[in-house]
Amino acid sequence: MVTTQPLVMSGRSRQREGPRANRSQRGAYVLLLPAMVLFAVFTFIPIVWTIVLSFENYNIFADQATAAGFHNYSALLHSPIFYQSLLSTAYYTFGSVPVTVALALFLAVLLNRPGLWGSNIFQTIFFLPYILSSVGASLVWKWMFDTNFGIINAFLGFFGISPVPWLTSPSTAMPALIIMTVWGGVGFAVVLFQAGLRAVPTELTEAASIDGATGGQRFWRITFPLLAPTTLFVLVISIINAAQVFTTVQVMTAGGPLNATNVLVYYVYQVAFQGTFNLSYGAAIAIVLFIIILILTAVMMIGSRRFVYYEGETRDAN
Repeated sequence: MVTTQPLVMSGRSRQREGPRANRSQRGAYVLLLPAMVLFAVFTFIPIVWTIVLSFENYNIFADQATAAGFHNYSALLHSPIFYQSLLSTAYYTFGSVPVTVALALFLAVLLNRPGLWGSNIFQTIFFLPYILSSVGASLVWKWMFDTNFGIINAFLGFFGISPVPWLTSPSTAMPALIIMTVWGGVGFAVVLFQAGLRAVPTELTEAASIDGATGGQRFWRITFPLLAPTTLFVLVISIINAAQVFTTVQVMTAGGPLNATNVLVYYVYQVAFQGTFNLSYGAAIAIVLFIIILILTAVMMIGSRRFVYYEGETRDAN
């Protein structure tokens, strides 16, 4: 009978492993140092400074700051423009994100069909708007939505539809921005969904097909549940990006008409860098927006625990 004994590392081997491991850790920290410095300079320090600034009254012209406590936040909660901007941000976010995610999932499923010719070409076409300059794309869409000379109204004219004041009417300005946002963001979501679809084991869908499951049943009962992590990621990223929209609003509508598209980030720009240059009040708005995004993300992540499962994850039956 052969017996095995546990391998015991000698003290000399441990001494050799110790310095080598320490050198490896030091090397990793050295490689991480540039990224950590960039994060501190461009992310962490500005966030801390914004928080401090929101509790002050800062005069940019005299370069003087006095303690203000919660005065900026109190003024914020009593500002009707803030609530209007908050509603505009919610309208824009929850108007564009569901359409973008649903359309991207639909296109990704179509492009993932086996034997489809030119799927890579179509994927590239869908992704191109995402990498275009946001300023340039907004200028093009602004011309397309022009009431008198825009190509969209010219197209509608062939069907006898009167010109629509897309960007000059409070009722149509935000839908116009949402259309442009869906066009620009759907390609990125398509790429993510395609990556998720390719990770779905084909043997599962093939086995379901052999058992007589239809295409819709295979998608909703196998593919879509396995896409839950990808769907959650796309939703979170899309909501964060939509809540921070600025360039599209500035170029196409400048917050108008009648503040109909004056989202929170553009409101920060108005109060902090236009008119009175009230940086402290703008910082308070930015902190409130940060807290809102943080709460939304936390709620989504916590609520998704019942529906999102990751590969290799084990959970109790309860």
